[in-house]
Amino acid sequence: MKDQRGKYFRSSKHKEKMSTIKKGYKPTEETRRKLSKKIKWMYDNDEEYKRKCRETNYKKGLSGKKNPMFGKKRPDLAKRNKENPMSGSKNPAWLGGKSFEPYGFEFNKQLKATIKERDHYICMHCFIPEGIIIKHSIHHIDYDKNNNNPNNLITLCGSCHGKTNLSRGFYMEYFRNKLEELYGKK
Repeated sequence: MKDQRGKYFRSSKHKEKMSTIKKGYKPTEETRRKLSKKIKWMYDNDEEYKRKCRETNYKKGLSGKKNPMFGKKRPDLAKRNKENPMSGSKNPAWLGGKSFEPYGFEFNKQLKATIKERDHYICMHCFIPEGIIIKHSIHHIDYDKNNNNPNNLITLCGSCHGKTNLSRGFYMEYFRNKLEELYGKK
């Protein structure tokens, strides 16, 4: 049976019939392996499927340590990352290992809380508030981990913080102007 968009769907009667047929059915090891492979492929390649899985796990209370995959590493992903020809010094955005530099002593939880409070716990780029699922981080505007002046720090969500590494010059100017506009600081 097709719906208005031309996609197949199953009626409740059909679903009920199928559930009675499947009761007591145990798939073979080969079938289980194929299903597992298909699900892993869908999780890695389909963002919509990945989002639905996360939402379902969150609703079922399977987030964090309750998730059966918590703490486990997927060997296929590790292998793929090692084979990535754009990783490390081969990547055009490589800055000589700058991300491995240590943070200054003053960059602590108290300073981070102060900056988040100043910015009202809102991402200063996309304006999404911090919540149960979304945790914000503090970004160094000049990308100097030792410059912990509050005028050099701004609150960002994880998504926006990741984007700042692609166009550093643009974001340095953008966030300096944003702080000056909001707080009159530069």
